[in-house]
Amino acid sequence: MARALGQHRGAVYLKVLDGRKQPIRGLWLLGGRYYSRLVVLDAETEGVTTVAKATAAQLRLLTQRETNELPITKQTPKFADFADKYIASLLATPDSKRPGTIDKETVSLKMWKSHFGDLRLNHITKSRIRVPE
Repeated sequence: MARALGQHRGAVYLKVLDGRKQPIRGLWLLGGRYYSRLVVLDAETEGVTTVAKATAAQLRLLTQRETNELPITKQTPKFADFADKYIASLLATPDSKRPGTIDKETVSLKMWKSHFGDLRLNHITKSRIRVPE
């Protein structure tokens, strides 16, 4: 697609490079702010202005993620509460899914509720999903 003259490209994430001009894995720069790509349950974001501070913040988050010490900003719901709320929303809008589908999901969620008990959503992992045979 051709562009008109004078039109600018949107903002682009740039890889952050260390002192040896090597890219720092998972660290990006956009408009003067540094962004770290991590998979964490809950994390507070921090505004940093230099590569050194961004790298230090990223390493701190990585360490906190490994030791399960990340700050939790809100209490996540229990699976049973979430499932009940979901079933209620299905029953409130019956034309959103077929009745057979609603019945299947209700039965499945009851089984998962008995399996997970009072486990919170953020604590559900692959190892907890595997049902022993």
